Amino acid sequence: MLKIIRAKNILIAIMFVFLVFYVLFFNKNFYSNFTFSFNKPNKLGNSYANINNNGYIATQNNWIFFKKTNCCIPFLSGNSLVAKKEGEVATYKIASDLGGGYINIIGNIVVYTHTQFPDIENMYMLNLKTKRKYKLADSVYSVQVIGNWIYYVDNTHNGIYKMNIKNREHIHLFTFNDQVVDYFVDGSNIYVFCYDDNILYRLSSNGNHLETIGLPDHSTFFIEGFDKQFIYYQDATNLYRINKWNGRGKELIATNTLSINFADDDYIYYSENKGGGYLYRMEKNGNNKKLILRKSDITNLNIHGKWIYYRIGVKEEIYRIKTDGTEDGLFQ
Repeated sequence: MLKIIRAKNILIAIMFVFLVFYVLFFNKNFYSNFTFSFNKPNKLGNSYANINNNGYIATQNNWIFFKKTNCCIPFLSGNSLVAKKEGEVATYKIASDLGGGYINIIGNIVVYTHTQFPDIENMYMLNLKTKRKYKLADSVYSVQVIGNWIYYVDNTHNGIYKMNIKNREHIHLFTFNDQVVDYFVDGSNIYVFCYDDNILYRLSSNGNHLETIGLPDHSTFFIEGFDKQFIYYQDATNLYRINKWNGRGKELIATNTLSINFADDDYIYYSENKGGGYLYRMEKNGNNKKLILRKSDITNLNIHGKWIYYRIGVKEEIYRIKTDGTEDGLFQ
């Protein structure tokens, strides 16, 4: 009997070694076996609204870069960053250490974060052309790549920074005292909300000319998006907007909102936090609400072109549906 058990253990060990060897050396969809080509590089690595929803999908030309979770053998490969061409089945592994997300792509540069410990995201940059990877910073969140600059919040140094993609030089922009902040970059200005202080600031993109815009009358203030005139924000349950320049003129846009994303200049897509968590579309003033998808617990909306990517509750599977409500299905 002992001999049989030992034989089984030896067989399992051999199978395990073979599987590791196969994954590491014989998987033909590994990144090192493929060369990417882009006709028109992005100017924006990902939209603010997508990054605000974990940024687990980024696109460039007809390529889709996304976070993939291997549920079958997580101890071997776990989460990974993969690429897939629209309309094709094959996926190409870019990196095996993707954790949180915040995926941005501009040209051959991919910036993303990796979860080393719970709630600690380290930031990396990968050059698809040279196939070199760089660790950029520890303990960051809300990573946004705009042109040649990477903007991010650094928890270690309690500040908002930007980094030049070419020389990877860190430039300090704003300091906060051990509190959570929310920010977005709008042209030559950066808007920052400090939760503990309950103050909305505006400063120039080089960190100068700091000014207070307003003192929001909500203890909960999550910036969801912006346009040429307004900042859209959510309290615990509802979506509002205020004038971007003076912080005044608060308007209630929608009630019972959960996951929110701005597809273009005309519409807001969102799921409700009651009534099943269905997906809706409305105009940016809150008018003409329309049901897009009757499916429960829709969250983490990422929008690229005509596609809305989403998840169900805390599950890792990615689904997508067109913005007109057609072709709903599992993406991966």
